[in-house]
Amino acid sequence: MDKKHSLTALFHMAGDEETGSNVVDMYKLHQIAEDQERKKVVGDTVKHLEEILADIGSIRLKKEDTKQQVILNKQKDTSRELLNGVIESAKTYLETVMSTENYKQGREHLEQQDYLEGLKKMDIMREQKHNLLIDAINIANRYISLHFSKLKTDDLDAFIEDEENKGRATIDVQRIILPISGICTAGINLRDRKSIANWARVLSSELSDYKKINGRDYALPLEGGDGGQRA
Repeated sequence: MDKKHSLTALFHMAGDEETGSNVVDMYKLHQIAEDQERKKVVGDTVKHLEEILADIGSIRLKKEDTKQQVILNKQKDTSRELLNGVIESAKTYLETVMSTENYKQGREHLEQQDYLEGLKKMDIMREQKHNLLIDAINIANRYISLHFSKLKTDDLDAFIEDEENKGRATIDVQRIILPISGICTAGINLRDRKSIANWARVLSSELSDYKKINGRDYALPLEGGDGGQRA
């Protein structure tokens, strides 16, 4: 028997129906308050990713077309997958950073030569994960920009020509203006490894806070916006 029914039954057994009902009402209010405390809480870095996804979700075709709508929906799904890939790459990179720091703290238990060799391997691994993160960010930014962002006429024509040469169908959508920093928050220098590393640290911290509050890992919304009917 759950908590609510246990309290109600107790007062009913005592012949106090009114108090029993009040207990139920108070319990419901308590549950609502508790649920509100555990609602999804995200930081600015995660919120920025959600806003990018929402902007993409709101994009529509300039002219309704069933076949083009299918293509548009697939492009939106691909964008979401790329953003999830960035999140996972950031988490993996930070895990290697933490592992390296933990390794350094245990250096007194290792011979100097063994410690230096182990540290070199970990530094190589950290750099590899850092590179993968940068690649994931660049790939996501490029894909989203080419497919959904307002481009200069020459750039758009070049993109369409390249897609057609590769045998890919192109669609005519209402393009939007995206932030200069792309999927990263404002102020992040996409050409600066340290800047991207700091962004990843903030993102990972927000994801950790989210899990503590909600009791589960964060996941981007399935739908970033209304985006028209799914075909």
